[in-house]
Amino acid sequence: MKVKAIPTTNVIELKYADKNADVADSIPNVISQAMLEENIKNTNS
Repeated sequence: MKVKAIPTTNVIELKYADKNADVADSIPNVISQAMLEENIKNTNS
């Protein structure tokens, strides 16, 4: 897993490599969804 902050934005880039393409696609998506949900929760608190 590689995580990179995009300068001057609130965006991060997630990269994950796996021999299984489905796993390689799903891991960053699950992490980004969890981060998004946490951000929404914190914003609404």
